[in-house]
Amino acid sequence: MKFAISKKTLAILLAGSMAVTMTAPAAVLAAERMSGQVKEQSASAKSRQVNINTAEAETIADVLVGIGASKAKAIIKYREEHGRFTAIDQLRNVRGIGQSLIDNNRQRITLE
Repeated sequence: MKFAISKKTLAILLAGSMAVTMTAPAAVLAAERMSGQVKEQSASAKSRQVNINTAEAETIADVLVGIGASKAKAIIKYREEHGRFTAIDQLRNVRGIGQSLIDNNRQRITLE
């Protein structure tokens, strides 16, 4: 069985485990550093774009917000069964993807 954990949650968990062995000020600084790293990575992923007609599932999941491995695989499966996407709103036809997910990612999606 696989479990998914967000980067932010992981940073919090790691910071908490470090707090057990560190003094309070050091633990706070470590948590702030980790949180900053996660924010930088998230901001980097959010500023990128992904071509949903050519990208692999891992790339789609990495770039699109709210899209994990299973939804990314569903996008690939839909693309393989129905051909290239000609409009971003066609993603509504993919199981598990609604209008709000599309709207939140519209600027990150390309169809080139």
